[in-house]
Amino acid sequence: MENTNTHLSSSKKARIGFCLLLGGPAVLLIPTLIDLIVTVPDILAVFFAFTSAILPGIGAIFCIISLVKGKELDKLGRALSIITIVMCNPLFYPLYFVICMNSGDGLAGMSFM
Repeated sequence: MENTNTHLSSSKKARIGFCLLLGGPAVLLIPTLIDLIVTVPDILAVFFAFTSAILPGIGAIFCIISLVKGKELDKLGRALSIITIVMCNPLFYPLYFVICMNSGDGLAGMSFM
């Protein structure tokens, strides 16, 4: 019965990690939408950029923990964990956010990935 609880918690961590991966670029859409109404202050824009860069990294940490602790992780949880870790690859991840920040569009770097 303890393995079931570990299995569920590892699966939840994998799903949370994947949601954080998707939440990073989604955070970049917030200043874009706000900018349509009013001008976004620079400090707020830097905060959104920093947050969008950190969230997927935290998601990758959750996924690594779920892969290490969840020996019997379900196929979906394992796939989401691997996708999250690959997308947070240190070679592509910073370049993705440079493309997004330079273009001013939160999803501009998605085609690069």
